[in-house]
Amino acid sequence: MSEIRTKIEAMPLWMKVLLCIFSGGLFGGVYRFCSGTQQGMFVGFLWPVINGVLCGIPSIIDLITCCTNGKPTVIAE
Repeated sequence: MSEIRTKIEAMPLWMKVLLCIFSGGLFGGVYRFCSGTQQGMFVGFLWPVINGVLCGIPSIIDLITCCTNGKPTVIAE
């Protein structure tokens, strides 16, 4: 799973931003799930559900952190 995370981190910034906008929380969930830690896997598995319950606010947070840091960093290790 760390291979997937390194490939995600190697993506160009514009592609990460588009994935944050159009994936509906799946991009952030996969990124967190591939961290390899139990906390990251748990949060990554629940991230799309959290995104749906909170009406997309986590996706907006992921979009902002992708633009500023180049990757989703909230609750991600």
